[in-house]
Amino acid sequence: ARKEADEPGSTGVPLSFDYLDSTQRAMVAFVLAEMGQPQQLAHNALFGNRAQLPLFARALLLLALHRTAPEDLRIATLTEELLSSISVSERSAHVAEQLPYNLDALFHSTVRTQAAVLMAILRVQPKNPNLLKLTRGLLIDRVQGTWKSTQDSAWALLALNDYNRLHPVEGSDLTAGAWLIDEPLLSAKIPSAATPPQRVEWSLQKLLTLLPPQSDEPQKSLYELPLILQRSGRGTMHYRVGLEWTTPKTLVGAYSQGIKFTRSLRTAAGLLAQSGSLLAGEAVVMDIDLSCQQPVHHLVLDIPLPAGLEAVQREGAAAGSSLSGPRSRLISFEEIRRDRVLIYMDALPAGHHEHTLSLRSTTAGRYMVPPAKATALYEPGLQGSTDGLNIWVH
Repeated sequence: ARKEADEPGSTGVPLSFDYLDSTQRAMVAFVLAEMGQPQQLAHNALFGNRAQLPLFARALLLLALHRTAPEDLRIATLTEELLSSISVSERSAHVAEQLPYNLDALFHSTVRTQAAVLMAILRVQPKNPNLLKLTRGLLIDRVQGTWKSTQDSAWALLALNDYNRLHPVEGSDLTAGAWLIDEPLLSAKIPSAATPPQRVEWSLQKLLTLLPPQSDEPQKSLYELPLILQRSGRGTMHYRVGLEWTTPKTLVGAYSQGIKFTRSLRTAAGLLAQSGSLLAGEAVVMDIDLSCQQPVHHLVLDIPLPAGLEAVQREGAAAGSSLSGPRSRLISFEEIRRDRVLIYMDALPAGHHEHTLSLRSTTAGRYMVPPAKATALYEPGLQGSTDGLNIWVH
């Protein structure tokens, strides 16, 4: 883009920008400006067309303009437009916008927009009174201590780093304490913000001993036991409380978190039972069913195969036979490996979807087919898993 802009007689936006939509152009302009390679023509075009830009892109344009020329008069205009989108409550603030078009393919989210707006306001108005509330709003959007996607987390951390750099934590001198019922968990002296985090771990077995004895009254759940946190002294105490456990593999079954994923094996004789048998060399297909109530982007299906089964290319299967099945057009790429098949989908619309994999039984023996898993790469909270299977190849 820089090379095209520097060509003699160049009067327009670099040709490379023509392949991008307006939001992508703003993202590229922001990155180039941060690298010290601003694209003035692109800035002019984006500013003139800013009414069509989502709030996220306008925040990036503001950052690019300020990095290029802090005295640019257009900065004040963009700043006022961003500030007018902020909704302020007693303790926090959030940005609100109406998207001009669907931005799911660019990982759009309200968290990422809030982070970009916070970064922009921090740069042009580092003493704006709403900065602390915008930062609180970003932290409030976490679920179980984190944001829902890697994109959200990356942008949020960039914004929070900018805030901490411009508004460093004041000196502190506090003592922290924690109790579960009457059992002391932690007592720590924290003389400064640079003090390393204090970590306490309790085994689940030890926690269960705190449950009251069984009686005629309903027994309290573990999460109803009172956890007491105490801070004394000067400064802010940051803390995280979590409960982690591992389920024995023998108990892991199918589950659905936004994506329902099922599969079944089928031969010319019909569906294969849970512990069905196959002849070595027999053609098999795996019928895959996916259901989701909302669109899912960048989905990966990880389908392990045991040593007794191998995947075959679609062209190598018996086309038109009783083992044929639906072939989803939503699949972007299908990767066949020795021990598994990986299926990639850029976008999966809400609804029910089917796909068929062609397999062949190989080596005789008894095998366990591990559960297959569906995961949204950038939204790990969206996932689903099938049951395991047992087969006998003879």
